[in-house]
Amino acid sequence: MTEQLMDRQELDRTNAALSVLHGAPLPGSAESGVLSRYEEWVRRSPDAPAVIDGECRWTYAQLDEAAEAVAKTLADRVRPGDLVGVCLDRSAALVITAVALARIGAVYLPLGPRPGERRIAAVTEDIGVVCLIGDPEVLAKRQGAVEHVELPLPGEGANAAPCVVAAFSPVAPGARTAPPEALYAVLTSGSTGRPKAVAVAEPALAALLHWYRAETGLAPGDRQSLLIGVAFDPHLLELWAGLTCGAALIPAPDDVRWDPAALTDWWRDAQVTVAVSATPMIEPLLDRPWPQDLKLRHLMVGGDRMRRRPGPDVTATLHNAYGPAEA
Repeated sequence: MTEQLMDRQELDRTNAALSVLHGAPLPGSAESGVLSRYEEWVRRSPDAPAVIDGECRWTYAQLDEAAEAVAKTLADRVRPGDLVGVCLDRSAALVITAVALARIGAVYLPLGPRPGERRIAAVTEDIGVVCLIGDPEVLAKRQGAVEHVELPLPGEGANAAPCVVAAFSPVAPGARTAPPEALYAVLTSGSTGRPKAVAVAEPALAALLHWYRAETGLAPGDRQSLLIGVAFDPHLLELWAGLTCGAALIPAPDDVRWDPAALTDWWRDAQVTVAVSATPMIEPLLDRPWPQDLKLRHLMVGGDRMRRRPGPDVTATLHNAYGPAEA
């Protein structure tokens, strides 16, 4: 279920008027929560790779230890239900932060590594963001006093920031908080005005991940790409799909995201087996011979409607998964 962020009183007043559509119940094997499924893989395969970023690797045990350290650093300042804006790029640091916030019970709000001062201002005036996490050289200045707390996050990897802080400042009066049980929130594009935040509860993400696992067969030994821009909702699908399947997450360097030829080379070199990408990136690939030496088995495509079908030489199963956050 998704709901626009609203203050607690407004939520209570409008709950009776909300129309909620419930799908079929999840099978018993899929009912466990997103975080608990990840923690199960930490116990079952602590030495398996969780993140592979070029020559840098983090096992599930190392990832979990780092997430616990970040959670402890934030625990005195960030409470369950608090909104936290994350301004990091695709990296081990981003994955660790997502796990740490889920462990605290805070609401993960991905803003992208360079959201810009105007976008930050628009968000923080409307939404009760208790802190921003990111590179102190990049974070936009906010009104009021700002306190920086350095976080114990790795600085290795193609997109990693050398230093990451949590920047705390007073929440704007009247700012809206997340509805109960929200796991994360994403922003709409703001094309019709100011960006709006959409909150997603853990059961909703669990249902999506159950479908994704059934469609792709994602499992230990697989390599799931981290390719989608961090501010967009499929980013959460990529990240938690890998972590709840015992697979390895493979962060993509920025230079492969807009060049179809570079993308296929990266898929090959990184041995990616399951990927998510945007329609404009994939359609040009369908007009040229498909590389035959890829390990890619499944490719989820979204962000715009597909206008081309895969040719006979495409060896990956192509999924047309169009569906924006506004839906």
